[in-house]
Formats: sequence, structure tokens, C-alpha cells
Amino acid sequence: MAKDDLHLVRVLRPGDQGKDVLAVKRMLSRAGVGFPAPVRQNGKFNDRFGPNFEAALKRFQKKNGLVDDGKVAYLTFKALVRHADAFGSKLLRDSASDKIGDWGIIGRRSAFNGLDMGVDFKGTGPIPMFADGQIVRLVRSGSGWPGEGRLIVVQCDKGPMARHPIYTAEDIAIPASHKVGKRLRKGELLATATGSNKAPGIELGWAGRGPAFFGTLFHEKHGDYSMNPRVTAEGSDFWKTLSAWMAKGM
Repeated sequence: MAKDDLHLVRVLRPGDQGKDVLAVKRMLSRAGVGFPAPVRQNGKFNDRFGPNFEAALKRFQKKNGLVDDGKVAYLTFKALVRHADAFGSKLLRDSASDKIGDWGIIGRRSAFNGLDMGVDFKGTGPIPMFADGQIVRLVRSGSGWPGEGRLIVVQCDKGPMARHPIYTAEDIAIPASHKVGKRLRKGELLATATGSNKAPGIELGWAGRGPAFFGTLFHEKHGDYSMNPRVTAEGSDFWKTLSAWMAKGM
């Protein structure tokens, strides 16, 4: 698989630990900023995001004209990934499988909480981007959805998940760097279910068409949705489409 197929499923910060951290450490060691290649100690690699790694990462960011915030998000990873070797690539793919290969909270059977205009989930966990695409609407508060009331709408580029824009709403945390027009790769963090219980959970489904991307596909076709919860054809179609897509694997 090409390096273009590699992606992060979370932003890496000081204190994080895992295969993805180790993979990025290996990349950084090949980037000419004086960071040594990780070696085994007592049979194990150090896969923790520590202060030496953070300092070298900031040097790399400055060298490449990036914001030197000492975190590995999309732009920093994009600059680093050209230094990936075969072992680092495998680590990244294994990490994606471990962390989000089950599609985060939306692939967790115990989190499924029913169908209405979309699909409801409960609990906490990451929500990955469904396919390569773009953020087309974002509301950080007061969207009209219950609970924390946040909303993010994305339009995937192609494939079954591109049939309609997709909304994710209610008790979610949206990364600060997300904004309308930002492009996301499949598997990148779209949002995180907070589990605050201010709403029954989170909801995902087909959104209304552009240019406003307002409301849901149900609203667009049928008008208001009463407060009497019920399964809709639009919610069922989204769940059927998403389930088939998830079955193909991240």
C-alpha cells in the first residue's frame, strides 16, 4: 500500500502512547532534526510521546513552516509521512485497526441506541471520517439539536457514503482545528462522542442538501419531524449504507 493510504486516527499529544506514536517517532528519526531512531530496551520499544520527542517535533515543524505546537495533527503528519518506512507503515495500519478499525463508537454494538431520522449512539468514543471529503457546515453551539447542541456536516467525495451529506450532532466534541472547507481523510477524527448525557447520545444520518446543508434528509423530503420517535426510511437507509461500508473495513 502507498504512503498516501496512511493516516492518523487521532491527534498525538504529549503523554500519548501507542503504535501510532512509535510509527511517528520512526518517521521523525529519518527527518533530519536530530531525533534518534527508537531502539528496543528490555525487548520493547518506547512508544510514549515524551519531552525529547516533543522538542524534536517542534524543530521539524519550524523547519517545514508549520505551527510549532508540538502536536501531530493532519498537516504535521502529512509532512512526516514521506519519511515512513515499511515497519512504521505497518505500525500505523495496526494502530488504525486497534483504535478505530471497528469504526470507534459507531462500530461498537453496545453503543447502538436506535433509529429515527438517523442513527443514535450512546457512550463515549471517537467518530472517524467516513471517507475522504470536506466539512461543509459546522455549528459549535446552538444548532437546535439537543444536549450540547453541536453539529458537523461533511460531504464525502465518492462512494456510497457520498450519496448525501452526513450530519453528526448532539453530545459531541469537535476538534478546534475543524472549520468549513477543511478536507478530511477517511479515518481522521471527525468528532468525539462526549457521553455527557445532556442528550440521549449522538445522532448521525443523511443531512439536507447544499448550499445550506440545513436540517436532515427527512426534513427535506417530509417537513417537520414530530417528537414521537419513530424509525424513518432515511434513518434506515443511512444505517444500511453505513453498515455495509463499515464491513469493508477501515
